[in-house]
Amino acid sequence: MLLTPEYPLLSPDIDPQLHLRRNDRPQPFFLVCERDCVLTQMSGRATVLFKDANVLRFALRPGDFIDVPAGTPHRIVSESESIQIRYKAREAGWEGTAWYCDKCGAELWPSEWNTADQLPQGRLLEIV
Repeated sequence: MLLTPEYPLLSPDIDPQLHLRRNDRPQPFFLVCERDCVLTQMSGRATVLFKDANVLRFALRPGDFIDVPAGTPHRIVSESESIQIRYKAREAGWEGTAWYCDKCGAELWPSEWNTADQLPQGRLLEIV
């Protein structure tokens, strides 16, 4: 069973930063990033679910990539053991997580932090 946070792959002075995610289960929350980011599917299969967007789901297969606009809640649902790379700005700004009610869609447990003060990996491990 794999559920790992995303980890940076490059030295901190490189822009954009690459973050590696390896999982075989759904991300338990929706992630919200202050800045745009790009998700690339390296292996396996996954679906990205979106809230408050024109597109509500996007299937990812190896080689696929998708731009996630700033402020868009999104959740990666792995359909098999998967590896994704997220391209993020070096100074990513604020990030947050949100859980939503399956029945009514209301936001239940929002949490946010400034990535300049706290690494996302540490914060996500605290939340999950």
